[in-house]
Amino acid sequence: MISKEEVILAYRLILGREPENGDVVDNYCHTVSSLQNLRELFMNSPEFIKKISERLDNPKLVRQRHPFNLPKIPVEINASRETLDLMFNRGSDTWEHMGFTEPYWSVITQDQYKINNFFKNSENFYSSGGPLFRDILSILKRNGINYMDLDNCLEIGCGVGRMTKFLAETFRKVIAVDISAQHLTMAKNYISAESIDNCEFIHINNLEKFGQFINIDFAVSVITLQHNPPPVISWVLKKILESLRPFGIAFFQIPTYRSGYIFEIERYLNKDRDNKIEMHFLPQENIFKIIDESGCICIESREDSMVGDETNTLSKSFLVRKK
Repeated sequence: MISKEEVILAYRLILGREPENGDVVDNYCHTVSSLQNLRELFMNSPEFIKKISERLDNPKLVRQRHPFNLPKIPVEINASRETLDLMFNRGSDTWEHMGFTEPYWSVITQDQYKINNFFKNSENFYSSGGPLFRDILSILKRNGINYMDLDNCLEIGCGVGRMTKFLAETFRKVIAVDISAQHLTMAKNYISAESIDNCEFIHINNLEKFGQFINIDFAVSVITLQHNPPPVISWVLKKILESLRPFGIAFFQIPTYRSGYIFEIERYLNKDRDNKIEMHFLPQENIFKIIDESGCICIESREDSMVGDETNTLSKSFLVRKK
């Protein structure tokens, strides 16, 4: 094992900066076995290669993809039902707060979508759901899935209805759910104003409600699950996949890696609440296990750019079919 002081020195001497946070340091201490391995990780990082190439006056275009030798991230998954409820309620409180303070910015965290700027940018905001939806249709088509064979659609995390409109124009029925009552009200109002009447809106105010869905043809969740702690992501994902009818399809996105990420249940529950949007990561091995245990198979898994910074984070989109 290596010490915190050694990790901090590696940041300062090799990357020329301080560590992002204490979790990053702890992660290296737990997962890197020797100073030689630590040095290799730092010197093979895209950040170091970019810096040294610029210093040598030979700038290199560094593809921001994670190398195969990155350490495992320690993530606690198993939690009691009582603990799951506590974690879910923390997230619910945050999103209710966001629904009343910055409902649009909380969906797309760009300054033009803050309340004070939203009116002049509202058209861009709602139209932004179109390209994302068309990408999903392209993924279905590439894998030989005809969306016209899919009757109903379950949208997990509909927010204010940005993608709901496009789903409703394609599927006979859309069940749009969200943990924020305020976001859900805004989504209802938007969809109604668009003269769309084939949507059912459900407020998910407790985890039990995820178990009510059955015989779902198509389930979709994008930039939603990531805002829950890993044990909650695992529980919700399992319920979503269990809701699919035989040969039903699910498309979902989950961040699977961030350099230095650690999740410990007790530490998470003991930290102060601050009503800030959280970003969490569920290792890919856990996702594949859930897919298998839910009686599904993974048809396609692709890296995506849903979390922005690809230097330190990795997000993936999954296309899954029920057996």
